[in-house]
Amino acid sequence: MKQIPESLRNNEFRQLIREDMDFSQPMHHKSREKQRRITDGMTQMMINTVNWSERHSRYEDIWNAVRFSRDFQRQICSSDQQSIQRIMQNNGFVIDSHFIPPVGGRAGETKAIFVPKEKIVRAGNWIKQKYLQQTQKIEHQGFSVDRNQTFDFGGGVEIPSRIRIDAEVLQEFCEEKFHEDEKLHADWHLAVMLTSAMENEGWMEQNYWVSPLGRLFGRGISSLQYCPKELLRRILPKTCTVLDVNTAALVILYQEHQRLVSSQASFFPHLEEFIANKTRIRRDIADSLGVEIDQVKKAFTAIGFGIKRTTSSYPVRNVFGGGIQYEESTLVKNFGSRQKAEQFLENEFVKEYWNEYSRLGAELTKEVRKQNPAWMKELKRTLEIPEHKILPKKTILFYLFQQSEAGVLKSICRQVGSDLVLPKHDAAVILRSYEPQEVFRIEQGILEDTGFLVKLSSEPV
Repeated sequence: MKQIPESLRNNEFRQLIREDMDFSQPMHHKSREKQRRITDGMTQMMINTVNWSERHSRYEDIWNAVRFSRDFQRQICSSDQQSIQRIMQNNGFVIDSHFIPPVGGRAGETKAIFVPKEKIVRAGNWIKQKYLQQTQKIEHQGFSVDRNQTFDFGGGVEIPSRIRIDAEVLQEFCEEKFHEDEKLHADWHLAVMLTSAMENEGWMEQNYWVSPLGRLFGRGISSLQYCPKELLRRILPKTCTVLDVNTAALVILYQEHQRLVSSQASFFPHLEEFIANKTRIRRDIADSLGVEIDQVKKAFTAIGFGIKRTTSSYPVRNVFGGGIQYEESTLVKNFGSRQKAEQFLENEFVKEYWNEYSRLGAELTKEVRKQNPAWMKELKRTLEIPEHKILPKKTILFYLFQQSEAGVLKSICRQVGSDLVLPKHDAAVILRSYEPQEVFRIEQGILEDTGFLVKLSSEPV
Protein backbone atom coordinates (compact mmCIF):
# COMPACT_ATOMS: atom_id res chain seq x y z
CA MET A 1 0.00 0.00 0.00
CA LYS A 2 1.08 3.57 -0.61
CA GLN A 3 2.02 5.27 2.63
CA ILE A 4 -0.19 8.05 3.98
CA PRO A 5 1.58 11.45 3.77
CA GLU A 6 2.54 12.88 7.15
CA SER A 7 0.44 15.97 6.42
CA LEU A 8 -2.68 13.78 6.55
CA ARG A 9 -1.78 12.21 9.90
CA ASN A 10 -3.10 14.94 12.18
CA ASN A 11 -6.30 15.55 14.09
CA GLU A 12 -7.35 18.43 11.85
CA PHE A 13 -7.50 16.14 8.82
CA ARG A 14 -8.91 13.26 10.86
CA GLN A 15 -11.76 15.49 12.02
CA LEU A 16 -12.45 16.37 8.39
CA ILE A 17 -12.97 12.67 7.63
CA ARG A 18 -14.98 11.75 10.74
CA GLU A 19 -18.58 12.88 11.07
CA ASP A 20 -19.50 10.80 14.11
CA MET A 21 -17.05 12.09 16.74
CA ASP A 22 -15.15 15.14 17.95
CA PHE A 23 -11.40 14.71 18.43
CA SER A 24 -11.26 17.85 20.58
CA GLN A 25 -13.45 16.25 23.27
CA PRO A 26 -11.80 14.60 26.32
CA MET A 27 -11.46 10.82 26.11
CA HIS A 28 -9.27 8.04 27.43
CA HIS A 29 -5.91 8.01 25.68
CA LYS A 30 -6.37 4.40 24.54
CA SER A 31 -9.78 5.21 23.05
CA ARG A 32 -8.35 8.26 21.32
CA GLU A 33 -5.51 6.22 19.84
CA LYS A 34 -7.94 3.57 18.60
CA GLN A 35 -10.11 6.20 16.90
CA ARG A 36 -7.02 7.75 15.30
CA ARG A 37 -5.97 4.37 13.88
CA ILE A 38 -9.45 3.72 12.49
CA THR A 39 -9.59 7.18 10.91
CA ASP A 40 -6.12 6.70 9.41
CA GLY A 41 -7.49 3.43 8.03
CA MET A 42 -10.20 5.43 6.24
CA THR A 43 -7.51 7.73 4.85
CA GLN A 44 -5.55 4.70 3.68
CA MET A 45 -8.58 3.43 1.78
CA MET A 46 -8.87 6.85 0.14
CA ILE A 47 -5.19 6.75 -0.83
CA ASN A 48 -5.62 3.23 -2.21
CA THR A 49 -8.09 4.45 -4.84
CA VAL A 50 -5.11 5.82 -6.82
CA ASN A 51 -3.14 2.56 -6.51
CA TRP A 52 -4.00 0.17 -9.36
CA SER A 53 -2.80 -2.85 -7.34
CA GLU A 54 -5.41 -2.12 -4.64
CA ARG A 55 -8.33 -1.95 -7.10
CA HIS A 56 -10.78 -4.74 -6.32
CA SER A 57 -10.98 -7.43 -8.99
CA ARG A 58 -14.79 -7.70 -8.75
CA TYR A 59 -15.19 -4.00 -9.51
CA GLU A 60 -12.48 -3.28 -12.07
CA ASP A 61 -14.43 -0.38 -13.59
CA ILE A 62 -15.26 1.32 -10.28
CA TRP A 63 -12.25 3.38 -9.26
CA ASN A 64 -13.38 3.97 -5.66
CA ALA A 65 -13.84 0.22 -4.90
CA VAL A 66 -10.70 -1.17 -3.25
CA ARG A 67 -9.54 -4.27 -1.40
CA PHE A 68 -10.52 -4.52 2.30
CA SER A 69 -8.52 -7.43 3.66
CA ARG A 70 -8.60 -9.04 7.07
CA ASP A 71 -4.86 -8.38 7.47
CA PHE A 72 -5.40 -4.67 6.93
CA GLN A 73 -8.17 -4.59 9.53
CA ARG A 74 -5.94 -6.42 12.00
CA GLN A 75 -3.22 -3.83 11.48
CA ILE A 76 -5.69 -1.16 12.54
CA CYS A 77 -7.10 -3.07 15.49
CA SER A 78 -6.10 -6.67 16.09
CA SER A 79 -9.09 -7.68 18.20
CA ASP A 80 -12.10 -5.55 17.23
CA GLN A 81 -12.68 -5.65 13.48
CA GLN A 82 -16.45 -5.32 13.92
CA SER A 83 -15.92 -1.82 15.33
CA ILE A 84 -13.76 -0.87 12.36
CA GLN A 85 -16.43 -1.93 9.90
CA ARG A 86 -19.27 -0.30 11.86
CA ILE A 87 -17.44 3.04 12.16
CA MET A 88 -16.50 3.05 8.47
CA GLN A 89 -20.10 2.32 7.48
CA ASN A 90 -21.33 5.10 9.79
CA ASN A 91 -19.05 7.45 7.84
CA GLY A 92 -20.36 6.58 4.40
CA PHE A 93 -18.09 3.69 3.41
CA VAL A 94 -19.94 0.73 1.87
CA ILE A 95 -18.55 -2.75 2.52
CA ASP A 96 -19.09 -5.78 0.30
CA SER A 97 -18.49 -8.55 2.83
CA HIS A 98 -18.30 -11.34 0.27
CA PHE A 99 -14.84 -12.94 0.12
CA ILE A 100 -13.25 -16.09 -1.27
CA PRO A 101 -10.59 -17.82 0.87
CA PRO A 102 -7.46 -19.13 -0.87
CA VAL A 103 -7.77 -22.82 -1.73
CA GLY A 104 -5.17 -25.25 -3.06
CA GLY A 105 -2.60 -22.63 -3.95
CA ARG A 106 -5.13 -20.42 -5.71
CA ALA A 107 -5.36 -16.83 -4.57
CA GLY A 108 -8.52 -15.86 -2.75
CA GLU A 109 -10.50 -12.64 -2.93
CA THR A 110 -10.82 -10.09 -0.15
CA LYS A 111 -13.83 -8.07 0.89
CA ALA A 112 -14.35 -4.85 -1.04
CA ILE A 113 -14.96 -1.37 0.30
CA PHE A 114 -16.41 1.61 -1.57
CA VAL A 115 -14.88 4.95 -0.61
CA PRO A 116 -17.45 7.80 -0.49
CA LYS A 117 -16.66 10.35 -3.18
CA GLU A 118 -17.83 13.25 -1.03
CA LYS A 119 -14.99 12.54 1.42
CA ILE A 120 -12.48 12.63 -1.42
CA VAL A 121 -13.88 15.99 -2.54
CA ARG A 122 -13.61 17.30 1.02
CA ALA A 123 -10.06 15.96 1.45
CA GLY A 124 -8.90 17.31 -1.91
CA ASN A 125 -10.14 20.82 -1.17
CA TRP A 126 -8.54 20.67 2.28
CA ILE A 127 -5.17 19.74 0.75
CA LYS A 128 -5.36 22.63 -1.70
CA GLN A 129 -6.34 25.15 0.91
CA LYS A 130 -3.74 23.90 3.36
CA TYR A 131 -0.84 24.17 0.95
CA LEU A 132 -1.81 27.22 -1.09
CA GLN A 133 0.38 29.44 1.08
CA GLN A 134 3.29 27.00 0.90
CA THR A 135 3.49 27.30 -2.88
CA GLN A 136 4.36 30.97 -2.44
CA LYS A 137 7.65 29.94 -0.80
CA ILE A 138 8.78 28.16 -3.98
CA GLU A 139 7.18 30.46 -6.54
CA HIS A 140 10.41 30.90 -8.50
CA GLN A 141 11.34 27.22 -8.69
CA GLY A 142 11.06 25.56 -12.08
CA PHE A 143 11.00 21.94 -13.20
CA SER A 144 14.17 20.00 -12.45
CA VAL A 145 15.51 16.42 -12.40
CA ASP A 146 17.99 15.60 -9.62
CA ARG A 147 20.91 13.72 -11.18
CA ASN A 148 22.73 13.39 -7.87
CA GLN A 149 20.16 11.09 -6.25
CA THR A 150 19.63 8.00 -8.40
CA PHE A 151 18.46 4.38 -8.29
CA ASP A 152 20.72 1.63 -9.62
CA PHE A 153 18.76 -0.29 -12.29
CA GLY A 154 21.76 -2.55 -12.82
CA GLY A 155 24.41 -2.68 -15.51
CA GLY A 156 25.52 0.86 -14.74
CA VAL A 157 22.09 2.34 -15.54
CA GLU A 158 21.07 5.04 -13.06
CA ILE A 159 17.46 6.24 -12.74
CA PRO A 160 16.69 9.73 -11.27
CA SER A 161 15.13 9.45 -7.81
CA ARG A 162 13.81 13.01 -7.44
CA ILE A 163 11.84 15.29 -9.74
CA ARG A 164 10.92 18.86 -8.83
CA ILE A 165 7.61 20.20 -10.07
CA ASP A 166 7.32 23.72 -11.43
CA ALA A 167 5.85 25.99 -8.74
CA GLU A 168 3.30 27.35 -11.21
CA VAL A 169 1.83 23.85 -11.56
CA LEU A 170 1.31 23.66 -7.81
CA GLN A 171 -0.15 27.15 -7.74
CA GLU A 172 -2.66 26.41 -10.52
CA PHE A 173 -3.62 23.10 -8.92
CA CYS A 174 -4.27 24.67 -5.53
CA GLU A 175 -6.45 27.41 -6.99
CA GLU A 176 -8.82 24.89 -8.63
CA LYS A 177 -11.77 23.49 -6.71
CA PHE A 178 -12.60 19.81 -6.43
CA HIS A 179 -15.96 18.65 -7.78
CA GLU A 180 -17.71 15.28 -7.70
CA ASP A 181 -17.64 14.73 -11.47
CA GLU A 182 -15.87 12.61 -14.09
CA LYS A 183 -12.56 14.40 -13.33
CA LEU A 184 -12.63 13.54 -9.64
CA HIS A 185 -10.43 10.45 -9.78
CA ALA A 186 -7.74 12.17 -11.86
CA ASP A 187 -7.82 15.28 -9.63
CA TRP A 188 -7.59 13.16 -6.49
CA HIS A 189 -4.69 11.18 -7.96
CA LEU A 190 -2.87 14.44 -8.65
CA ALA A 191 -3.65 15.77 -5.16
CA VAL A 192 -2.23 12.64 -3.52
CA MET A 193 0.98 12.84 -5.55
CA LEU A 194 1.47 16.57 -5.15
CA THR A 195 0.98 16.32 -1.39
CA SER A 196 4.44 14.79 -1.32
CA ALA A 197 5.83 17.57 -3.53
CA MET A 198 4.33 20.24 -1.29
CA GLU A 199 5.93 18.65 1.77
CA ASN A 200 9.36 18.63 0.08
CA GLU A 201 9.59 22.09 -1.49
CA GLY A 202 8.35 20.86 -4.85
CA TRP A 203 10.43 17.66 -5.01
CA MET A 204 8.67 14.35 -5.72
CA GLU A 205 10.52 11.23 -4.59
CA GLN A 206 10.71 8.53 -7.29
CA ASN A 207 11.40 5.25 -5.51
CA TYR A 208 11.84 1.98 -7.38
CA TRP A 209 12.45 -1.70 -6.89
CA VAL A 210 13.47 -4.42 -9.33
CA SER A 211 11.57 -7.71 -9.43
CA PRO A 212 13.41 -11.05 -9.50
CA LEU A 213 12.71 -11.13 -13.25
CA GLY A 214 14.31 -7.73 -13.73
CA ARG A 215 11.26 -5.49 -14.19
CA LEU A 216 11.46 -2.00 -12.72
CA PHE A 217 8.52 -0.97 -10.53
CA GLY A 218 7.79 2.45 -9.08
CA ARG A 219 6.55 2.60 -5.51
CA GLY A 220 5.44 5.22 -3.07
CA ILE A 221 2.77 7.86 -3.04
CA SER A 222 4.59 10.24 -5.41
CA SER A 223 5.63 7.68 -8.05
CA LEU A 224 4.94 8.89 -11.58
CA GLN A 225 5.48 5.52 -13.27
CA TYR A 226 1.79 4.57 -13.20
CA CYS A 227 0.57 8.13 -13.60
CA PRO A 228 -1.97 8.48 -16.46
CA LYS A 229 -0.86 10.55 -19.43
CA GLU A 230 -3.39 13.29 -18.76
CA LEU A 231 -1.79 13.87 -15.35
CA LEU A 232 1.77 13.73 -16.69
CA ARG A 233 0.80 16.47 -19.11
CA ARG A 234 -0.19 18.67 -16.17
CA ILE A 235 2.99 17.93 -14.19
CA LEU A 236 5.79 17.78 -16.76
CA PRO A 237 7.06 20.51 -19.12
CA LYS A 238 5.62 20.59 -22.62
CA THR A 239 9.10 19.87 -24.00
CA CYS A 240 9.04 16.33 -22.55
CA THR A 241 8.41 13.43 -24.92
CA VAL A 242 7.82 9.69 -24.61
CA LEU A 243 9.96 7.08 -26.34
CA ASP A 244 7.57 4.14 -26.61
CA VAL A 245 8.14 0.60 -27.91
CA ASN A 246 5.54 -0.06 -30.62
CA THR A 247 3.33 -3.13 -29.94
CA ALA A 248 5.84 -4.24 -27.31
CA ALA A 249 4.17 -7.45 -26.13
CA LEU A 250 3.46 -8.75 -29.63
CA VAL A 251 6.90 -7.89 -31.02
CA ILE A 252 8.80 -9.39 -28.10
CA LEU A 253 6.76 -12.62 -27.92
CA TYR A 254 6.89 -12.99 -31.72
CA GLN A 255 10.69 -12.72 -31.70
CA GLU A 256 10.95 -15.06 -28.71
CA HIS A 257 8.95 -17.55 -30.79
CA GLN A 258 11.40 -17.14 -33.66
CA ARG A 259 14.28 -17.88 -31.31
CA LEU A 260 12.84 -20.96 -29.62
CA VAL A 261 10.47 -22.63 -32.08
CA SER A 262 12.31 -24.42 -34.88
CA SER A 263 9.26 -25.50 -36.90
CA GLN A 264 9.23 -23.86 -40.32
CA ALA A 265 5.52 -24.59 -40.58
CA SER A 266 4.72 -21.82 -38.13
CA PHE A 267 3.97 -18.53 -39.80
CA PHE A 268 1.85 -15.61 -38.65
CA PRO A 269 0.98 -13.34 -41.60
CA HIS A 270 -1.67 -11.34 -39.72
CA LEU A 271 0.57 -10.74 -36.69
CA GLU A 272 3.36 -9.64 -39.02
CA GLU A 273 1.01 -7.31 -40.88
CA PHE A 274 -0.19 -5.79 -37.61
CA ILE A 275 3.39 -5.19 -36.44
CA ALA A 276 4.16 -3.42 -39.72
CA ASN A 277 0.89 -1.47 -40.12
CA LYS A 278 -0.85 -1.30 -36.75
CA THR A 279 -2.04 2.31 -37.10
CA ARG A 280 -3.67 1.73 -40.49
CA ILE A 281 -5.30 -1.52 -39.35
CA ARG A 282 -6.69 0.04 -36.19
CA ARG A 283 -8.04 2.99 -38.15
CA ASP A 284 -9.65 0.79 -40.82
CA ILE A 285 -11.39 -1.35 -38.21
CA ALA A 286 -12.47 1.72 -36.23
CA ASP A 287 -13.96 3.27 -39.37
CA SER A 288 -15.77 0.07 -40.30
CA LEU A 289 -17.30 -0.19 -36.81
CA GLY A 290 -17.97 3.50 -36.39
CA VAL A 291 -15.98 3.69 -33.13
CA GLU A 292 -12.94 5.57 -31.82
CA ILE A 293 -9.51 4.25 -32.75
CA ASP A 294 -8.56 4.11 -29.04
CA GLN A 295 -11.35 1.57 -28.47
CA VAL A 296 -9.87 -0.67 -31.15
CA LYS A 297 -6.39 -0.17 -29.72
CA LYS A 298 -7.59 -1.27 -26.26
CA ALA A 299 -9.28 -4.34 -27.75
CA PHE A 300 -6.10 -5.49 -29.52
CA THR A 301 -4.09 -4.88 -26.33
CA ALA A 302 -6.60 -6.96 -24.37
CA ILE A 303 -6.18 -9.86 -26.81
CA GLY A 304 -2.52 -9.97 -25.86
CA PHE A 305 -3.44 -10.17 -22.18
CA GLY A 306 -5.74 -13.15 -22.67
CA ILE A 307 -9.17 -11.52 -22.86
CA LYS A 308 -12.06 -13.97 -23.38
CA ARG A 309 -13.51 -14.11 -26.89
CA THR A 310 -17.08 -13.47 -25.80
CA THR A 311 -19.78 -10.83 -25.62
CA SER A 312 -21.86 -12.72 -23.03
CA SER A 313 -22.66 -11.16 -19.66
CA TYR A 314 -21.56 -12.83 -16.44
CA PRO A 315 -23.20 -12.85 -12.98
CA VAL A 316 -21.82 -10.86 -10.02
CA ARG A 317 -23.18 -10.01 -6.58
CA ASN A 318 -24.94 -6.67 -6.18
CA VAL A 319 -23.36 -5.17 -3.06
CA PHE A 320 -25.90 -2.36 -2.78
CA GLY A 321 -29.22 -4.04 -3.53
CA GLY A 322 -28.34 -7.67 -2.80
CA GLY A 323 -28.89 -10.59 -5.14
CA ILE A 324 -27.22 -11.17 -8.48
CA GLN A 325 -26.69 -8.74 -11.33
CA TYR A 326 -25.06 -9.28 -14.71
CA GLU A 327 -21.90 -7.51 -15.84
CA GLU A 328 -21.08 -6.94 -19.48
CA SER A 329 -17.98 -8.59 -20.90
CA THR A 330 -14.79 -6.57 -21.31
CA LEU A 331 -15.28 -6.27 -25.05
CA VAL A 332 -18.84 -4.97 -24.67
CA LYS A 333 -17.72 -2.43 -22.04
CA ASN A 334 -14.90 -1.29 -24.30
CA PHE A 335 -17.05 -0.74 -27.39
CA GLY A 336 -20.13 0.49 -25.54
CA SER A 337 -22.51 -1.99 -27.12
CA ARG A 338 -22.81 -5.71 -27.74
CA GLN A 339 -23.44 -5.10 -31.43
CA LYS A 340 -20.13 -3.25 -31.88
CA ALA A 341 -18.27 -5.92 -29.88
CA GLU A 342 -19.75 -8.69 -32.02
CA GLN A 343 -18.84 -6.80 -35.19
CA PHE A 344 -15.26 -6.58 -33.91
CA LEU A 345 -15.20 -10.34 -33.28
CA GLU A 346 -16.64 -11.04 -36.74
CA ASN A 347 -14.03 -8.92 -38.52
CA GLU A 348 -11.96 -11.27 -40.71
CA PHE A 349 -8.62 -9.70 -39.77
CA VAL A 350 -9.47 -9.84 -36.06
CA LYS A 351 -10.44 -13.52 -36.34
CA GLU A 352 -7.16 -14.49 -38.00
CA TYR A 353 -5.09 -12.24 -35.72
CA TRP A 354 -6.66 -13.78 -32.62
CA ASN A 355 -6.17 -17.33 -33.89
CA GLU A 356 -2.53 -16.67 -34.73
CA TYR A 357 -1.87 -15.00 -31.36
CA SER A 358 -3.35 -18.02 -29.57
CA ARG A 359 -1.27 -20.42 -31.66
CA LEU A 360 1.91 -18.40 -31.10
CA GLY A 361 1.31 -18.48 -27.34
CA ALA A 362 0.66 -22.22 -27.30
CA GLU A 363 3.77 -23.06 -29.34
CA LEU A 364 5.97 -20.67 -27.40
CA THR A 365 4.95 -21.91 -23.95
CA LYS A 366 5.43 -25.51 -25.07
CA GLU A 367 9.02 -24.77 -26.09
CA VAL A 368 9.74 -22.73 -22.95
CA ARG A 369 8.62 -25.65 -20.79
CA LYS A 370 10.79 -28.04 -22.82
CA GLN A 371 13.92 -25.94 -23.36
CA ASN A 372 14.07 -23.86 -20.20
CA PRO A 373 13.14 -26.06 -17.20
CA ALA A 374 15.50 -24.06 -14.96
CA TRP A 375 13.68 -20.82 -15.84
CA MET A 376 10.33 -22.48 -15.17
CA LYS A 377 11.54 -23.72 -11.80
CA GLU A 378 12.83 -20.27 -10.87
CA LEU A 379 9.53 -18.66 -11.95
CA LYS A 380 7.56 -21.03 -9.71
CA ARG A 381 9.89 -20.27 -6.83
CA THR A 382 9.48 -16.52 -7.40
CA LEU A 383 5.70 -16.83 -7.53
CA GLU A 384 5.71 -19.22 -4.54
CA ILE A 385 3.98 -21.94 -6.55
CA PRO A 386 4.67 -25.61 -5.69
CA GLU A 387 6.92 -27.37 -8.21
CA HIS A 388 4.32 -30.02 -9.03
CA LYS A 389 1.81 -27.38 -10.14
CA ILE A 390 1.49 -26.64 -13.87
CA LEU A 391 1.78 -22.96 -14.71
CA PRO A 392 -0.94 -21.65 -17.06
CA LYS A 393 0.08 -20.51 -20.53
CA LYS A 394 -1.05 -16.97 -19.73
CA THR A 395 1.29 -16.78 -16.70
CA ILE A 396 4.32 -18.06 -18.61
CA LEU A 397 3.79 -15.59 -21.46
CA PHE A 398 3.26 -12.69 -19.08
CA TYR A 399 6.50 -13.21 -17.18
CA LEU A 400 8.49 -14.13 -20.27
CA PHE A 401 7.43 -10.81 -21.77
CA GLN A 402 8.17 -8.92 -18.55
CA GLN A 403 11.71 -10.24 -18.37
CA SER A 404 12.48 -9.37 -21.99
CA GLU A 405 10.75 -6.00 -21.73
CA ALA A 406 12.96 -5.11 -18.76
CA GLY A 407 16.07 -5.59 -20.88
CA VAL A 408 14.68 -3.33 -23.60
CA LEU A 409 13.80 -0.62 -21.07
CA LYS A 410 17.26 -0.80 -19.49
CA SER A 411 18.85 -0.32 -22.91
CA ILE A 412 16.67 2.74 -23.62
CA CYS A 413 17.50 4.30 -20.25
CA ARG A 414 21.22 3.70 -20.75
CA GLN A 415 21.21 5.33 -24.16
CA VAL A 416 19.16 8.45 -23.37
CA GLY A 417 21.42 9.15 -20.38
CA SER A 418 20.93 12.59 -18.83
CA ASP A 419 17.79 13.19 -20.91
CA LEU A 420 15.90 10.60 -18.84
CA VAL A 421 13.08 11.92 -16.66
CA LEU A 422 11.39 8.66 -15.68
CA PRO A 423 10.99 5.10 -16.98
CA LYS A 424 7.61 3.51 -17.62
CA HIS A 425 7.63 -0.23 -18.52
CA ASP A 426 7.94 -0.25 -22.28
CA ALA A 427 8.66 3.46 -22.58
CA ALA A 428 10.77 6.28 -21.18
CA VAL A 429 9.88 9.94 -20.61
CA ILE A 430 12.71 12.19 -21.74
CA LEU A 431 13.41 15.90 -21.55
CA ARG A 432 13.37 16.74 -25.27
CA SER A 433 12.16 15.57 -28.65
CA TYR A 434 14.52 13.22 -30.50
CA GLU A 435 15.29 13.44 -34.21
CA PRO A 436 14.55 10.35 -36.35
CA GLN A 437 18.27 9.51 -36.61
CA GLU A 438 18.59 9.60 -32.81
CA VAL A 439 15.61 7.26 -32.44
CA PHE A 440 17.13 4.89 -35.02
CA ARG A 441 20.43 4.89 -33.12
CA ILE A 442 18.58 3.83 -29.93
CA GLU A 443 16.74 1.07 -31.82
CA GLN A 444 20.10 -0.26 -33.03
CA GLY A 445 21.44 -0.09 -29.50
CA ILE A 446 18.49 -2.14 -28.25
CA LEU A 447 19.23 -4.76 -30.91
CA GLU A 448 22.86 -4.94 -29.82
CA ASP A 449 21.99 -5.09 -26.11
CA THR A 450 19.06 -7.52 -26.20
CA GLY A 451 18.76 -9.09 -29.65
CA PHE A 452 15.27 -7.61 -30.09
CA LEU A 453 14.50 -5.61 -33.23
CA VAL A 454 11.94 -3.03 -32.10
CA LYS A 455 10.52 0.21 -33.43
CA LEU A 456 10.20 3.26 -31.19
CA SER A 457 7.71 6.09 -31.48
CA SER A 458 8.56 9.55 -30.16
CA GLU A 459 5.56 11.61 -29.13
CA PRO A 460 4.80 14.52 -26.75
CA VAL A 461 3.76 13.49 -23.26
